[in-house]
Amino acid sequence: MARVFDPLGLLSPCVIFMKILLQQLWQGKFSWDQPLPDELSSIWRTFQEELHLLKRVTSPRYVLKPNAVVEVHGFCDASEKAYCAAIYIRCISIDSIRVSLLTSKSRVAPLKVQSLPRLELCSALLLANLLQATLPALTVRISETFAWSDSKITLAWLKSEPRRWQPFVANRVAQIQELTHNVHWNFVSGLENPADCGTRGILPTKLEQCDLWFNGPDWLKSSTFPNEEFEENPQLQEDMSAEAKRTSKVIMLNVVDENFKVEVFQKFSSWNKLKRIVAYCLRFVKNCSLATCQRKRSFLTTAELNEAEKCIVKFIQRDHFSMEVPIFRQASNFLRTTRLFP
Repeated sequence: MARVFDPLGLLSPCVIFMKILLQQLWQGKFSWDQPLPDELSSIWRTFQEELHLLKRVTSPRYVLKPNAVVEVHGFCDASEKAYCAAIYIRCISIDSIRVSLLTSKSRVAPLKVQSLPRLELCSALLLANLLQATLPALTVRISETFAWSDSKITLAWLKSEPRRWQPFVANRVAQIQELTHNVHWNFVSGLENPADCGTRGILPTKLEQCDLWFNGPDWLKSSTFPNEEFEENPQLQEDMSAEAKRTSKVIMLNVVDENFKVEVFQKFSSWNKLKRIVAYCLRFVKNCSLATCQRKRSFLTTAELNEAEKCIVKFIQRDHFSMEVPIFRQASNFLRTTRLFP
């Protein structure tokens, strides 16, 4: 067979163990007949010797209980090597609570190095997509759906507006919010997160005894859940700010040279040409404060030419009536000696 047959992902911790090894071989660029380094060879031989033990791993086919209230709990986690999402069914009856692993997905971390918060966000998106595919396939009524993560920065991102962040984070946060708008996101400690098993890899000898993976944390079998509220401490704020959208502020200084306007006006003997030059200058100033898609690039409009004409007239008035214009602005009585009177 060309691939592992594990459609439900019950063996994800072992499968990801081999996927991580294959990625290391790919990074090493080994040829097909080249001996492996002792470290990688030892890992492969250990896994090969224990592979037959997977036949002892069992999982119940029927995970429901009659007349029970059914909840769905999803967990996600990530490491520098891989990230994983796992979904559990929680059946609550009068006399007991039963929790069973339903399905899981795991992915190796991309070759392009990403920060751990970004990988944690990728695991949350993997869980959101897995819930989207799993919930419609269930034929029973689901009372509530919960999602759990041990990444405080991921949970903080999911509670914020996507547009605050850079594209990598913003796009994934928007997708998760859309896919899980009816899901309760909560914090779980790393030691109680079963998805952690699918991020580092487990040998077959340990998978059989991994109760956390097959049955989830112990508190799922009780009537109370952990209710740990995380605060946005300075370290969390610093981690979040690393993904904040960069904003550019344009500061424009208006440096006035009294001789500049006169020199510009004297360069052009055509009134229409002077108006067009000034109109393009005014358009440039306006375009600097607009988004790229909103900037004008077409021919000059009549309104722009009229605005340029008014601007030229004002320049000339300020140049020839430099004393009278400030007085006029202050609405004071003009002296009879001013040049504005005949």
